[in-house]
Amino acid sequence: FKTTAERDSDTQTHTPPHNMLPWAKIRAAAVASGRASLVHKATTSFNLEMNTLAFDDQTVYAGTEALESFVESLHQASAKRPLLVTDEGVAKLSLIEDIKQSMAAKGMEPAIFDKCVPNPGVSDVVGIAEAFLKHECDSAVGVGGGGPLDAAKGGMALVAEHEALQGFEIARDAPDFIKNKCRQFSKHVEENPGLVDLIPLVAAIPTTAGTGSDGGKSAVISDESGTKVVFGHPKLMPAYAALVPQFTTGLPARLTSATGVDAMFHSLEAYLVPTDIMIERDGMTMEEINRCDDFATKGIQLVVRHLRKALDDPSDLEARLGMQIAALYGAKAFRKGDLGGVHASAHALGAMFHTHHGEAIGRMAVPVLAHSEAQPHYPEDAQKRSAALADVILDASESKSSASEPKKLSGVVEDFLGQFKASGVAVGAADLLSSDSAEAESQIRELARLAAADGCQTNPVALSEEDYLGVFQRARGM
Repeated sequence: FKTTAERDSDTQTHTPPHNMLPWAKIRAAAVASGRASLVHKATTSFNLEMNTLAFDDQTVYAGTEALESFVESLHQASAKRPLLVTDEGVAKLSLIEDIKQSMAAKGMEPAIFDKCVPNPGVSDVVGIAEAFLKHECDSAVGVGGGGPLDAAKGGMALVAEHEALQGFEIARDAPDFIKNKCRQFSKHVEENPGLVDLIPLVAAIPTTAGTGSDGGKSAVISDESGTKVVFGHPKLMPAYAALVPQFTTGLPARLTSATGVDAMFHSLEAYLVPTDIMIERDGMTMEEINRCDDFATKGIQLVVRHLRKALDDPSDLEARLGMQIAALYGAKAFRKGDLGGVHASAHALGAMFHTHHGEAIGRMAVPVLAHSEAQPHYPEDAQKRSAALADVILDASESKSSASEPKKLSGVVEDFLGQFKASGVAVGAADLLSSDSAEAESQIRELARLAAADGCQTNPVALSEEDYLGVFQRARGM
């Protein structure tokens, strides 16, 4: 959102909602009926058929029978015309028919938008918003990987902007909204409380296990230049999510491992965020920080225990469910901080070489961790946290170090990632960088610049552009 002073006041003015729109009533009903008095505490033990994970801002159903409870919750909230937001690949799978039939059994008439791409941009959110209004929908359900789930959030933000502003034309004004306005989305809703009623209810059914978009309030949408813009608001948090393990059994091995690595490092980097930063900068309480840390350690345990099993037997529903919950826990964990250098350098690698995000995480994790550990000013608290994470990984994998001294976290992570080499997880960037020395140096300088400019910088030790040069030089040698 943008203030009215930043728009043409003759043609576009904010109008307060006089009558609550149908989708606002649905979200209000969801809030009223879907919250449990006890908030879910992190655990690694689950029932395969059905689990209800109640958080303070959403309810997650997890298990082979989760879809039925998910649809029932939408029905109880009076949703009648949900828009299924997905991509063409997922739209061809039988799971879409399963979802539609389950909704139809409750009297719903879902519409579908199936043109999403993995990294959604302006055209995606425009198409979603226009489809939502054209089909007179009252809620949006993202179905698929992080792309469709993020795009559903972006589309609903655009619908709210359209309803809030007279003269706002979706196709014409969306590029400016994504490039400039959505960064101020949360602030503007805060300043205009009535606008919250204009954000339609969002729900999610993930078909991968990595991004955690089903458990977060934020979305990543690319503007027309290709720059990724992150924005969010609590009302963009999926009110309901369904983690249905059988919906992920068809995920190829390469995507299973890449998304699993992504889930793991959401938790790992969140755990390493310095406590004092979160208290002083974000005003978090120790209770909130400890809860995030609990999600982080439990999420890592779930990945270590289940990722290998999911690869060895793609039909292992227990392993698939464990990975879905691990991804959800990763999203809950990184409410603490903005992640760190592993993600910043992976974003840079992805921008230059179009590497899958999870694979880029795997490539950059060890170089970043090793570079940080080598710093003479590596904080004592970070050393303790790193050692604790190393123990978590070793204990969950039932491995013990035979070395006379405990391995550092970077070494434990390198050993863990090594078992997924056959499914596309590599460590380092030697094979991506140019074989020409001068050109490789130029690439490394640009990668360092991109990483240093990235928003993920809540590191246990500050990383400058010069530090990132060292990180990528290290990656070059792997």
